Amino acid sequence: MRAPLNHDDLANPDEAKWMFDKSRELNFPLFGGSSIPFYYRKPEIELEIDTAIKASVVGGSAGNEKSLFHCVDVRSRFLERRRGGETGIEAVQCIKGPETWKWTDRNPWAGNLLDAVRTSFNQKVRHFQETVREPAVSVVEYRDGTKAAVYSIQGVGWTWASDIEGRRKPTLVSMLGWPRPYSQYHAANAFGALDYRDDADSKRASQCGATASVHRDLTLQHGIKLGERPLP
Repeated sequence: MRAPLNHDDLANPDEAKWMFDKSRELNFPLFGGSSIPFYYRKPEIELEIDTAIKASVVGGSAGNEKSLFHCVDVRSRFLERRRGGETGIEAVQCIKGPETWKWTDRNPWAGNLLDAVRTSFNQKVRHFQETVREPAVSVVEYRDGTKAAVYSIQGVGWTWASDIEGRRKPTLVSMLGWPRPYSQYHAANAFGALDYRDDADSKRASQCGATASVHRDLTLQHGIKLGERPLP
């Protein structure tokens, strides 16, 4: 019997090839990326196509560059629905350590959005500056002038904050997917990602499935309900 795959296996080309071959054998879609954008959202919203996004910030648990892609996928999940669609990226810059906060102070558009994240979790002023031991921010410059920044911070799940044209306050969406609460913000609710079925074959390859998020009582919150319809 094949053992379950873990994150380290994903760097093994033989394991990657096995997963690809299984997807073709069992006829299910295979995609690369983070499952975080499919987690439970608070609030449960989806942006309209062509939303007039001017700037956005993502704050999330990304202790190093290896796990930063979770935050990057959250950013893309929302920004690619902006007015005019994806136009390409002009430049990316990563800033680490104390310079993270110096850059933030020099760029109030990012500082204001990060502060909106802090406020939504009832944290004190300059909470991130005082508690994050290894701060980092990845700054993304888009060709159409849209501004974006990804902060490596803890305690907020993966939260997207944006300045949208015509709205007086920042728009925030939090993806809180672990089966344990993040702060008192949602202490009454524990969430878990449902990414398996018990109809797997001897090599633990699922015969049918989808990415979904469920409440602890197994009520579907976001994503495709397993067994709801056949996958193409």
